[in-house]
Amino acid sequence: SIENKSSLYLAFFRIFGTVVIRSVNEYTVALAEVILRYTKLRLFTTDSRMEWFFKDEIPCIEESEIRPGKDVLIIGDVADDGVFDVSFHCIGPVNAFHNVFFLQGQGTFSPDKTRFAELVIDEGAGIGSVLNNLYRFREALSKIGLIPVVRREKVGHFSVAFLEQYFNLKLENPEANNDNTVFFPEMSTLAATMFLDWVNPEMNLSILGDKFLSDMKEYADAIIGDRRILGVLIRGTDYLIVHKDGPRKMAGVDDMIPVIHEWIDSFGYEGIFLATEDSDILSRMRDEFGANVCVIAQERHSVSDLAGHMLLSELEKENASDYERSVAESTVNYFYALYMLSRCSAFLCSGPCNGYDLAVGFNGGRYERVRLFKNT
Repeated sequence: SIENKSSLYLAFFRIFGTVVIRSVNEYTVALAEVILRYTKLRLFTTDSRMEWFFKDEIPCIEESEIRPGKDVLIIGDVADDGVFDVSFHCIGPVNAFHNVFFLQGQGTFSPDKTRFAELVIDEGAGIGSVLNNLYRFREALSKIGLIPVVRREKVGHFSVAFLEQYFNLKLENPEANNDNTVFFPEMSTLAATMFLDWVNPEMNLSILGDKFLSDMKEYADAIIGDRRILGVLIRGTDYLIVHKDGPRKMAGVDDMIPVIHEWIDSFGYEGIFLATEDSDILSRMRDEFGANVCVIAQERHSVSDLAGHMLLSELEKENASDYERSVAESTVNYFYALYMLSRCSAFLCSGPCNGYDLAVGFNGGRYERVRLFKNT
């Protein structure tokens, strides 16, 4: 409904001064009415059929008259919906419509009566993805006055009780109910919106619970202290299977060893802290650097262990007698490793991953040097 102004995300138009609609359909007609009624944007069309709905309110121009620019939004044809423009300057009509009407798409027509929002995250999502999505969701919701909640026992495959114990999330609220909560059944309903895509919360130590952080600090003080240690994160196991190619392809341990030697020789690091879930990578690093390699004690696997599985979580679920406890232990170990990396003097990472983002965020800009291996 166009009449419910408060349920329209008009902030989508905030960076634009001009809108050009290339094709008339039910989506662009609704958007044109929103723009004319609630904004002061300059609105043009290249489709003369727009006169059927708005007479002479929207000037019709030739395609050659379109001047793309940083303050120009071009709403194209339906075919453009298949291409995601991260700048949101040239998008399809369905995407543009969803950017403005996404709250109504979830059944919310009176946001003044809505206080909370609930998001369901994919069951296979790792802890880094879960935290990133929850914090992005929280920051985005804060801009429209909503509070994120969880009214079920799990987020992904992590229990809410576990997440509340170790992280600063505050997911539970007894006042949330069906009448005052908008429900998003999956992340994809928001993934292509400026509302969420342009939110990039800072993932620093504030996301951790006080006791969890205190325990990790005590551990790092004992292991690292004031020594200049080189932190190395090398992803293996399922990451090597899922990301064989593309931007998240990992550098191999043999690709990184020459750089590790170079940094130790050039900058005098006193030891290596290695974060990896891969037993083969740990063996190779210990063969190369011996007792200089320090790690968190945890269960590790090799790629060969994953025969018949795409994800490490599938293997762990199949083999664990108490899967929820196993997930909790491995997640706690993962964050101990990330915190240890953040306490190092320098950092090498095998490729783009949530672990890299979290370690850098926890470090707070104190690294002497950082290198992220990229598949370019």
